[in-house]
Amino acid sequence: MQDLTHESLQILWRILPWALPLYLIVAWLCLKNRKRIAPPLEVTGTWTGLHILLAFLATYLFWNIIGLTAVDALGVGKKNYPEDLVVSVKKLEVANAIDDHLATLGGGSASFVRSREVKMTQFRLSLWASALIFPLQLLTIPMVLRLGNAGQPADMGLRSDRLASNLGLGVLLWLVVAPPVLVANLLFQVWYVEAVPGGPEMHPFVELCDAGLSPTELTLVILLAMIVAPCLEETLFRGLIQPWSVHHSWRRWVLLLIVLVMVIFRMIGQLLDQWEASFVAVVDLLSPLLFLALIALVMWGMEKKAVSPRWSAIVATSALFAFVHLAQWPSPIALFGLALGFGWLMSRTGSLVGPILAHSLFNGIACAQMLIKYQ
Repeated sequence: MQDLTHESLQILWRILPWALPLYLIVAWLCLKNRKRIAPPLEVTGTWTGLHILLAFLATYLFWNIIGLTAVDALGVGKKNYPEDLVVSVKKLEVANAIDDHLATLGGGSASFVRSREVKMTQFRLSLWASALIFPLQLLTIPMVLRLGNAGQPADMGLRSDRLASNLGLGVLLWLVVAPPVLVANLLFQVWYVEAVPGGPEMHPFVELCDAGLSPTELTLVILLAMIVAPCLEETLFRGLIQPWSVHHSWRRWVLLLIVLVMVIFRMIGQLLDQWEASFVAVVDLLSPLLFLALIALVMWGMEKKAVSPRWSAIVATSALFAFVHLAQWPSPIALFGLALGFGWLMSRTGSLVGPILAHSLFNGIACAQMLIKYQ
């Protein structure tokens, strides 16, 4: 991880002299013409928190269970991986479910010890399951709204009007937002690698590439990163949560409360995982909480000054989106800025086309980095 971070930093210094002026020109042109680029078409949701909860449970719990069961029934594991590893994954599936849930909340590892081979096999099986259930996951979200008479797909940005314009805006947003986000993330990663023993936790896709991927698995990783994740995450966060949180101030604070719970889980996990008091350890322990406090302070100021609630909704939703990736801290700091861009574009256009495309292109950069490193 340290070698990859330093190599990326060296590449950054090489391209910065010619890339920075070009970026500033593009950003200036976009800001100057922003009103003509995106005529406002705001979407505000009529669905409730219950609809959002059902959509999340169906998408990330119910269909994941179905997908892993289908992969097992089809014999994907036995056909592609050593039988003893597949058996080990089955024996630990309950432990793994708890461990993955805690990792999602930033809580780190549970008390179950897994060998690297078993862990990688679990990730590989998850690739197949995720690719299999993706169409069903995507269809489930608007179906939850329609069954509850809470809205149509177009109400949450799944619309085809102004398609070419929205695709172009997605590319422009990527050109403007991605460079500073990537640079910020790289600088935070460099600091974290140097300051914290062991550095940040690697994303599962990076771990898989490090362990070695077959051509089919590599295709699945790229598919999940550039199509599945952007479509599902933008539909859930920018399509469902952001419009829902516009209506009432308490909804936006509920989102930050959920983030606080994630941060507390991470802190508890670190304290239980052989934590040793030191200045660096305290900074690592408290830095997510301080970042969240800064976001809350900004949002409180916006509420106090009666700024349009759509901006507070963008901030709260972006915070939730960023901290969902808390296991890879300090990446959420840079991802928060990226999410603000996605949220703004959704608010301006009322369409998810642009955010999904920008999200896909951003993940494509990470895929390209992995391919270059591990080819």
